Amino acid sequence: MSLNIRQLKQSQEDFLKIRCKKCLMPNFIAKWKDSEGNTCEYCNPDEERSIEFPEDMSNDNGDMSVEDLLKLIRSHKKGPYDCMVSITGGRDSSYVLYYAKEVLKLNPLAFNFHTGFVSDIAQENMINVTGTLGVDFIQFRIGGQFLKKLSRGFLINNGEVCSVCHQGHFYTVQKIAQWTGLKVLLRGLCKKTEQNFLVPDYFNWYSMDDDDFNARVNAFAESEKITERELEIHDDFMHMRDWTDKEVMKIDLPDMIDYRQDEITRVLTKLNWKYNNEFIHLDCMFNPILICAQRYAEGYSEKQFIISNLVIDEIGAEAGKKLLHAEENIGFDDLPGLNNFLQTIGVDLQTFEKAIQNNWQVRESSPVKEAQKTSRVLLN
Repeated sequence: MSLNIRQLKQSQEDFLKIRCKKCLMPNFIAKWKDSEGNTCEYCNPDEERSIEFPEDMSNDNGDMSVEDLLKLIRSHKKGPYDCMVSITGGRDSSYVLYYAKEVLKLNPLAFNFHTGFVSDIAQENMINVTGTLGVDFIQFRIGGQFLKKLSRGFLINNGEVCSVCHQGHFYTVQKIAQWTGLKVLLRGLCKKTEQNFLVPDYFNWYSMDDDDFNARVNAFAESEKITERELEIHDDFMHMRDWTDKEVMKIDLPDMIDYRQDEITRVLTKLNWKYNNEFIHLDCMFNPILICAQRYAEGYSEKQFIISNLVIDEIGAEAGKKLLHAEENIGFDDLPGLNNFLQTIGVDLQTFEKAIQNNWQVRESSPVKEAQKTSRVLLN
């Protein structure tokens, strides 16, 4: 493949020459606080970081405690279910479902939006976990060909398919709220493991509102043979926010509880949850491709922030170095699921390469460009 992943200098000898010794963050992302690199601006900030999600991804946690959450849920209870839990088959959402059912003693309704490229192991995990816990599970789909056209169009024209997934997720939330009257959604987003939003411009590549989503679809509708009739049939999907229930509250449960990886692993093992040797996000066939695209453009990916947080809080530097060595030396050619994903949405390899090159070029202001000027990063 002609795509060339930009990688940090990864020899064991030089590893810590570009890394903070405490959190392993490269010094072109966060400057060292001393000449030896014992701490950096990331693990030892001068002031508390202000973390803001875009509106759709923001939560309603506020200063709410678990006790406050339970009171909120009880106050809105109208039917057999207490709340919704969004699951993907991944680690965090599976643990949140367990915690809601077994620890908080709630009767949750689990749901998932099937994009068409949910991984086999994620699908199996969702079935196993909901079955073991005895939780009702809804998996929502829309017209397969229409979804395939959307995914293909977004990949070719924008270098991503996340816009379709996010639109589908929130569409499903609102449909279930409409049918059941449920007002509380529990999610597995967590500041410790979802630090991707700290990556500069992380949200600049997928659509976050109906107007933007429809504008992007209209731009490729003709080339992807999306008909007016298809758009009419799926009008509620395309204009989901026009009928959104503004009272549905999004609660990121991990930020309210003691959330440790060793405990999560212990619990998930009992739930027949399977691990596929990927560090994070095993639920989506596209995510490993996205990680490579981020490193293609910036020289690092969202995994850097996740691993650095775990190094600080739990796993230590030696375990973190192993994870980073494994992650940062994977290129597009090393992705076993790439061809399967492309076949699923009907895109050939040449078209895929062009899409990545067109949509994930290194920005002039990126950390990689700055690092090149000071020879702090080695590019292939």
